[in-house]
Amino acid sequence: MSNPESLRFMDEQKEKALISLGQEHHKLVEKLKMALLMAQRGFLKAAEALSVIKDKRTHESEDLSWQEFCGLPDLPIPGRTSESRRRVADALVRIHKIFVLKSNISKDSLIEAGWTKLDMIAPVCEKEENISIIEDWVERARRLTVPDLWIELKQPYNEVGANSSCQHEKEYLNWRCPICGQTSKDKTTLPYSPRPLNPKHKTWRVYLKKLS
Repeated sequence: MSNPESLRFMDEQKEKALISLGQEHHKLVEKLKMALLMAQRGFLKAAEALSVIKDKRTHESEDLSWQEFCGLPDLPIPGRTSESRRRVADALVRIHKIFVLKSNISKDSLIEAGWTKLDMIAPVCEKEENISIIEDWVERARRLTVPDLWIELKQPYNEVGANSSCQHEKEYLNWRCPICGQTSKDKTTLPYSPRPLNPKHKTWRVYLKKLS
């Protein structure tokens, strides 16, 4: 039979080892985040350079089309083919035009969102003139996962309270979780999407009624 003191000592050692492991993990995660953010800064500079090259057609000085330029082997644009690399270059150019030139969004916010999710929201933001709405979409891109952001984007544009250009009061008629379908018929008026009844439901679709 094990000695109670011995068991207590073993439990304390396990706890210390776990705390030490947790501290090491935290440091490694912070280091990883910094490295990834530093790498992300490069896409904004690349987007700016690509935008100028495409607008001024400087690639023609090499007797190259835009796609041929994007496919140059010494140009590290992501993609397996010249076509896929051209699409990435076009996405970066659009990001620069919408979020930097047009909207002047904070570079830190753009870096944290990342070019992939900025490309996802670009079609919505490209035709939006309200800068605060564009800022809201960038914030969503920054804090949501790619699947959750897709759910937000699939909603009709005027069904999201924070994104509606309508100036009338918004009345929330129904909450529905797009994951499990659970609903609540409670009516309430809120400036933004309500918290889910079940904390496991990360994203809720909000149905709005525009009041005249």
